[in-house]
Amino acid sequence: MTHALPNLRLYLANRTWSVLTPIYILAIMTGITVVITAIIGIATGLPIPDDIRHDMRFNGGAIYCIPGFLISVGALAMNRNFSMALALGSTRRHFWIGTALGFVITSLTLGVGSLVGLGLERLTNHWFIGARAFDVTPLGMGTSCRPSRRPRSSRCSRSSSGPSSAPSSERSGRSGRRSRPSGWACSSPVRRPSSSRRGPRSSP
Repeated sequence: MTHALPNLRLYLANRTWSVLTPIYILAIMTGITVVITAIIGIATGLPIPDDIRHDMRFNGGAIYCIPGFLISVGALAMNRNFSMALALGSTRRHFWIGTALGFVITSLTLGVGSLVGLGLERLTNHWFIGARAFDVTPLGMGTSCRPSRRPRSSRCSRSSSGPSSAPSSERSGRSGRRSRPSGWACSSPVRRPSSSRRGPRSSP
């Protein structure tokens, strides 16, 4: 790890590019979204109508604005830093470890910037005019940090008590089986007696 730190410092030599540029990109994307929403609001009236506000939930700008920057970061790390690191006596293994740590720092900066933007967007009621940049469906509507809860499956489900429950209880009484309480419907199949059962053996 000690030999990988110089490569990390080499990656962070231009911190404006590797750390602050993701924040700038998110800010520009948010500004473009607000301007487009304001232009729509000038034509339709502010705040924007509910149907347009609903369509704004599918804005994918927060996803489409980042891949180009990440690709350029990887290309520059390979073309510019790799040869310099080898010239300074570093190994390929230490170079990739240090550069990977730099990628993690860039990703953390991007994630923290997105969370801050989401908080400001909700705090200002979607930038005061209904513009959505981070609180959108592709990003989980701001609920990506919550654990997903799956409904527990139950064998028996409550059914409406009505006239149909009475004949079922009568049929169960005739067949000699123990009837279930009315108002509960169970998904488990009822076992029927097999017709191939043999009767009691006759004594000789």
